[in-house]
Amino acid sequence: MMSKPRFRTPRSIMLVNVTKPQGVRRLGKRDYGMISNEDRRILDEFSREIRRRFSDARIWAFGSRSRGTADWDSDFDICVVLDHVDRAIDSWIRDVAWEIGFENERLITTIVLDSAQFEKGPMSESTLVGNIIQDGVAA
Repeated sequence: MMSKPRFRTPRSIMLVNVTKPQGVRRLGKRDYGMISNEDRRILDEFSREIRRRFSDARIWAFGSRSRGTADWDSDFDICVVLDHVDRAIDSWIRDVAWEIGFENERLITTIVLDSAQFEKGPMSESTLVGNIIQDGVAA
């Protein structure tokens, strides 16, 4: 005599309606990804704070949040390029990232480079810098 299985397998699979997420918009033609309105607001807030001290800062969001493919727990990658960077400046930018990220429930990770590193140094030939230039969302 055969016994009945203890667990039943579902007879149907629930289908999910896949639509464009609420609050996501297409950006300009230089921005290949999609960034949520909330992430754009956070990027703008971060950029304003950095540019209060460094008006010539070049800032890009990159990674899954700039592409619009982030999960709820994805970090927010931001690249900051300045004419000159030292430990104190790098530390200050990371503190700004922590404060704004904490206020907005995001983990903001920063890559801080000086112009020479970004444009002419070994980093300029890296895949990372190439992706930031090609797919990053400028602030």
